[in-house]
Amino acid sequence: MEMTNVGNLLELRRIYSRGITGKGITTAVLDTGIYAHPDFFIPQNKILYFQDFVRNRRGPFDDNGHGTHVSGIIASGGRFGDGSGIGVAPESSIVMLKVLERDGSGKIKNMIKGMEWICLNHKKYGIRIVNISVGMPVKNVENPDEDILVKKVEELWNAGLVVVVAAGNDGPAPHTITSPGTSRKVITVGKIREYFAKLSGADFTEPITAGIFVSIVAWASYQRSEDETPYWRTLKANGELNPKYPNGIEAQKKKLEDEGHIIIQKGRKNIRYYVKDYEKYIFDLSI
Repeated sequence: MEMTNVGNLLELRRIYSRGITGKGITTAVLDTGIYAHPDFFIPQNKILYFQDFVRNRRGPFDDNGHGTHVSGIIASGGRFGDGSGIGVAPESSIVMLKVLERDGSGKIKNMIKGMEWICLNHKKYGIRIVNISVGMPVKNVENPDEDILVKKVEELWNAGLVVVVAAGNDGPAPHTITSPGTSRKVITVGKIREYFAKLSGADFTEPITAGIFVSIVAWASYQRSEDETPYWRTLKANGELNPKYPNGIEAQKKKLEDEGHIIIQKGRKNIRYYVKDYEKYIFDLSI
């Protein structure tokens, strides 16, 4: 099996060799749809459910291609071609909720319907991860937490789901991250996409590539008896610790403190933990 540069960077071969292939895990994708490509059906059907919230057409189908691309990065079996198209989690399943039009545009009401569907049905389909490769302009930059899409993705996060959202394509100036990527809870992917893309000789990579790195690689490393990948050094925005890592905040806090970092606490009711002066330790993603 061939492996792309991104696959090598994420140590996917080592993860696969340990039997960690996404089996039993479902990702819900809010996008343009999904094409019935053989890589999603051989040796078994990976598309557990499809619903069109735009025009209520039967599917699966994709009148744009973007949703199929995203789903392939997640779950493609890589059995066709030279094998380099294998997904990050090749034995995982997909629930596709079409919320975007043929031209890639979308309405907030359809995104909300899709997220509400996930809240009601995530246990039935074994959904553990939600990928949202779309964003809307933030109307209230002074109080982004009041944004309706932010509230909806945080409902998903509070339900125990890992939510991966694109940061948008307008950065890096202030106030350019799109909603719901402005949420403080979800995994919002921006700069690391460019880093992976350059390593792969591509124009861009989808946020799920980095999002799966954050979630699956952390758990895969946790299960090793030696040679751990230091996933605990990957922080959220502004140096915040990630409660979704193995054994939660306390475990990540201890690992960082053992390395000499100072962890500070902020807030009274909604307590959060941050690495003090984290900017001094940021890895340079420029190539």
